[in-house]
Amino acid sequence: MYDIAIVGLGPAGSTFARLVDSRKYKVAAFDRKAPDHPEKHAKPCGGLLAPDAQRALARFGLSIPQDVIASPQIFYVKTIDLDSGLTNNYQRFYLNIDRSKFDLWMMSQIPDSVDVYSDTQVTRIWEEAGTYNIEFRRDGHLERVSAKYIVGADGAKSVVSRQFFSRDMQCFRLCIQESYAQNDQAPFFSCIFDSQNSDSYSWTLSKDGHFIFGGAYAIKGGALAFERQKQNLKRMDVHLSGLIKREACLVYRPHAPRDIFLGREHVLLLGEAAGFISPSSFEGISGALNSAYLLSRVFNSDTPDILKAYKKSSLKLRIRYLMKIVKAHILFNRVLRRFIMKSQIKHIEVIR
Repeated sequence: MYDIAIVGLGPAGSTFARLVDSRKYKVAAFDRKAPDHPEKHAKPCGGLLAPDAQRALARFGLSIPQDVIASPQIFYVKTIDLDSGLTNNYQRFYLNIDRSKFDLWMMSQIPDSVDVYSDTQVTRIWEEAGTYNIEFRRDGHLERVSAKYIVGADGAKSVVSRQFFSRDMQCFRLCIQESYAQNDQAPFFSCIFDSQNSDSYSWTLSKDGHFIFGGAYAIKGGALAFERQKQNLKRMDVHLSGLIKREACLVYRPHAPRDIFLGREHVLLLGEAAGFISPSSFEGISGALNSAYLLSRVFNSDTPDILKAYKKSSLKLRIRYLMKIVKAHILFNRVLRRFIMKSQIKHIEVIR
């Protein structure tokens, strides 16, 4: 019998597992990733560490190992609006990283006092007599443990959310990403708006000798929209050849205050599973790190009502993400986006 069972060991789950007092609580953590086979469950992700995420790591006193850093480091984003035909360049302070290695490094920070069940798939969670049963598959066999609290940190496709909460399917998008051999063009990072194919955005990014193209689309027809956008890249003199791999997953995109949801009773949510993800850029690492810190502090404080204290301590964070929702509504409005880009506020000229 565990006190806390964590489902998902991305940045949110790993940070919570590292910071919660595992001398006071008996903690178990479950994740599909296998440290010996990192390629098995790579997440489609541009792999950029935003300033907010860097700030959170700085607060934790963590330094990223050299092998997590990807190349090259690009200090501006080329923003392309296919609706208006406008292109601007904006300075950005992102850190280019290998996302799979980053997640495994975060897992490696978890203390030995936490029981980590890696390379496992949680199949079912249910409440029984005031405790929660977690059924999971490992090495082809079904196993089961129980816990007093469930912490869902398993992203958009959260088994915890599916089991206990109803989510608006309109908040989900299909993320598709392909990696190609880097051609002769100069490395660059771009953000592409194209309302004919996506109500979100797409991206290109050079990383460790590869050239990545990805985007977020409506679930129905998303694959066709992705192919149409690849054709649009040719009009921008971006030519894709030498396909290396293709990845896809669901991503959560909050639209309204109700889409940020922390859980109920003894089932708590972190990171993207809770809605702490930017609806404009889909940056989720900072929300994962910050929400994990707040929940760990609540558990470590011995408060009798964990959920109530979590809601109180996360108020500023939730307000921050509500502002991101407002920002997304502005950015994805074709008229407002055209006005902003035409004003060239903060645009920088790139000298060749």
